[in-house]
Amino acid sequence: MSNENKLVKVVIFDLDETLWDSDRGRYELLGEVGEVLDALKEKGYRMAICSHNFNAEKIVKYLEIESYFEIIVGGFYDGFKLYNFGLIMNHFADVSFDECVFFDDMYENCIRFRQE
Repeated sequence: MSNENKLVKVVIFDLDETLWDSDRGRYELLGEVGEVLDALKEKGYRMAICSHNFNAEKIVKYLEIESYFEIIVGGFYDGFKLYNFGLIMNHFADVSFDECVFFDDMYENCIRFRQE
């Protein structure tokens, strides 16, 4: 199913505490994350990871979810994730910022995402 007529075309996720529980050090997906990723992929949404974790690519590979994401950007380059978002938006050059949604366990990051 195509998402051409949808308001949101790209779903961007934080990694730690959003998709997996890094506090416990257990490498497993939180709750129903697998089902959510399946549903989004089936509906034609494009997805990305935007994390401060320098090991983001390794973690995503270990969790066996790399096939869901077109781009995985990890690393702490600034106080927020501006550099990371810039890399993601360059990848999705055919999509406007307003057609993206960001999920993060830290509410203030979600608010900041909309303000940038």
